[in-house]
Amino acid sequence: MIILLCIPILANAQEQQENGSGRLSIDGKPVSIVVDNVFGSVNVLGSTANEVTYSVKKKLAADSKSALQKGWDEITMEVIKRNDSILFFLKAPYICSKWTGCSKGNNWDGGPEGYTFQFDVMLEVPSYADLHVSTVDRGSITIEKVSGELAAFHVNGEVTLRDAVEVTEARSVNGNVTVYYNSVPRSDGLFSSINGKLRVFTAEGLNARVAAKSMNGQFYTSFAHELIPPKLTKTVQKNGSKTSFRLDESYGIQIGKNGPLLNFETLNGDIFLRKL
Repeated sequence: MIILLCIPILANAQEQQENGSGRLSIDGKPVSIVVDNVFGSVNVLGSTANEVTYSVKKKLAADSKSALQKGWDEITMEVIKRNDSILFFLKAPYICSKWTGCSKGNNWDGGPEGYTFQFDVMLEVPSYADLHVSTVDRGSITIEKVSGELAAFHVNGEVTLRDAVEVTEARSVNGNVTVYYNSVPRSDGLFSSINGKLRVFTAEGLNARVAAKSMNGQFYTSFAHELIPPKLTKTVQKNGSKTSFRLDESYGIQIGKNGPLLNFETLNGDIFLRKL
């Protein structure tokens, strides 16, 4: 069941916004939630309720009333419940994505004409939900108190995960990535940014293999560790005439015994692995 409470507000002749909200029942079943945003923040909070509640703020700005109306009519945030998944994605004539059945994949054919848009998404989800969240600009990604699998992707902004249990990926291109585990990680995780710092905090008693790579930064940790020798990667040309070996450029350490692989990659930023 979806309940929409839409309150359009016309700030002036070139701006308009609307607040929409809804609720979806889960009935205690496993659920995977996808938020595929472009411009705007995504904030998610885990709860004990067996439902997903959401609030979406839609904001448009345009050069003229006609462009504003055109944009208002053609760009929407779709909310779809499909089997064990709930999808939040943008729909417009110029947006091509797998959610809309477009065969070209994630791509834009042209773009918004004469207007800009932003969707700020706030979710409250069952704490056991799996999340796959992405956005591009004009906001941040924050996920808190969700124990399911987490994957978060940003381009121009920060990614922050709190009370996390299982982080498969946390990425940004131009922004910091910060992860607070509620205990110690029990599964492999990838943390990356091109122009940003990577900060991961876990409880004491960590057992993990750590690989860290930064061209213009340093790796810091407060955990006792042992160095792992870099690996040689063997490559053989297709015709078998030449065999070469490449030295792995990542910095490897072992904390405790065995454990998951925590992989850190950044170009221009420092890497921190610290105790809570």
